[in-house]
Amino acid sequence: MIYILTFFLSLIADRYSEDRKVFYTLIVIWLFVFLCFGYMTGSDWRGYELMYNDESELERYILKGEIGFVALVKVSNLLIGDFWIFNALMKMFFLYELIRFFGLFTDRKLKAVGLSFCFQTLFMLIDCPMRFMIGASFVLLSIQYLLARRWVAFSLLLVVAVSFHLSLLVVGFVLVGVFFVSPYLSKVPKSILWAILIVCLVLANHPILRTIIYSMGGKISFFADYLIWYGDERASDFTMLSLIKSLLLGTLLIAYRNKILEMANGEYIFAMIYYSFTLGYFITLIPTGFRFNIIPGYFQVIALVQLFFYSPNQGVLTLERVSKYGLFLIFTFLLAREVEAPQYSPYSNSLYYIVTEHLPYSYRYGHNYVPE
Repeated sequence: MIYILTFFLSLIADRYSEDRKVFYTLIVIWLFVFLCFGYMTGSDWRGYELMYNDESELERYILKGEIGFVALVKVSNLLIGDFWIFNALMKMFFLYELIRFFGLFTDRKLKAVGLSFCFQTLFMLIDCPMRFMIGASFVLLSIQYLLARRWVAFSLLLVVAVSFHLSLLVVGFVLVGVFFVSPYLSKVPKSILWAILIVCLVLANHPILRTIIYSMGGKISFFADYLIWYGDERASDFTMLSLIKSLLLGTLLIAYRNKILEMANGEYIFAMIYYSFTLGYFITLIPTGFRFNIIPGYFQVIALVQLFFYSPNQGVLTLERVSKYGLFLIFTFLLAREVEAPQYSPYSNSLYYIVTEHLPYSYRYGHNYVPE
């Protein structure tokens, strides 16, 4: 319930940014306190807390080349003794950069943050893959320099991001590749874009892809068994609703391509959206591959805010109204289902324990148990 309440508060906050600044400020504070001070929620903190308190555990990250993370932890250890303060500060850095990133494209920044709950922001801040999250913060910071063709600044920030998580090099290549393709994609006929979109979304759907592979038989059937193992959660009763959401959202954003292109950096926004629904969607078939699609997915949020959740009511097309409320209901339903997972519920906050005394590690370890 607390997640859904925070979701709704984010969606309405921007309307009070001018005339009710105290209320707006309280919502901003709540977002930082709620999203950045999760305690026993998530899963990765178990290993990161042990690593923070035992620097010998950092050696494996040196061998992987993630020296930025190692250096940050070593410096932090000298200045901050409590892992949970460090953890909260890193989350606050990501949330600040996310708000600033959305602010590059829309003045409805908190509405965008709220919608991004449905685009893996809760995974980033509550479940918290720390190294990836910190690195992604630098990627978000770098995008403004990419759009301005300031290649040195962009490259330096990308190098910093990769020093926290090597996989972000892939995200960097995607950002640059889409940048150069975007002028051409805006000229492709919509019928072709829709056809490719539908094929990609259907084939990248785990249950459908497993059925196709099994029907082919032979040696490749092992891949279907892999999808059963990896895609069990995604292959639940609600997977088809997720597919419908993606098909509806992708179809609508292509339909409103011209409006997207009218935005500042519209060609790039549209190209990133289209990538996230096609090649980016296929990447989610590999373990943890959905991480590569998080930042591209944030461009969907930008378009949604500008097209459906920001347009004035006067003169709005019926399709826009139906799309707006239909998507809103689907987002709310899928979000409510997502936060039922043990990574998110029950929610606990670290602020009280930072000020007083932390609960024993053994107790916290099993509180929000996440099966291996």
